[in-house]
Amino acid sequence: MAKVIFFTSLADKLARQVVTPAPLAWDVSIQRHNLPAAEKAYCAADADFLILFPSTIEESVLRAAEKTKLNACRHCPYIAH
Repeated sequence: MAKVIFFTSLADKLARQVVTPAPLAWDVSIQRHNLPAAEKAYCAADADFLILFPSTIEESVLRAAEKTKLNACRHCPYIAH
């Protein structure tokens, strides 16, 4: 089973919509982007995939995520009309 951590600042309802398409067998966890780096590193240590929105993360967290196969940085530019 794949472990996915989604670090985000999105509202809970929207964050759940982002991860809903994940296969049911995957262990998907939504974590707040503003967690201390040490807590993020603990969460990411055995993750297969990281999803980031906003697309920033501390270097120490990436170093702790030794098992991670993919880091997906989601960026949605805002367009002013």
